[in-house]
Amino acid sequence: MLDNTKLLLPQYLINLSGERVGVFLDIETYQRIMEELEDKRDNLLMDEVENDERIPLEEALREEDERRGKIVPG
Repeated sequence: MLDNTKLLLPQYLINLSGERVGVFLDIETYQRIMEELEDKRDNLLMDEVENDERIPLEEALREEDERRGKIVPG
């Protein structure tokens, strides 16, 4: 989780009209934000598959081969 004790002080990239079009962050802050986003994504994916039907690995591989159009022996 992001450490709220460290102030985020972004530097903005502006265009010729003075509009903010980007932001510069120090690498440590960027890495912390990316880790937090990855954790959130992982949690969402785990929630999504939590109630999925479980099937044996061999069956899943066979179904995937069939989906890809590979020939599956016997």
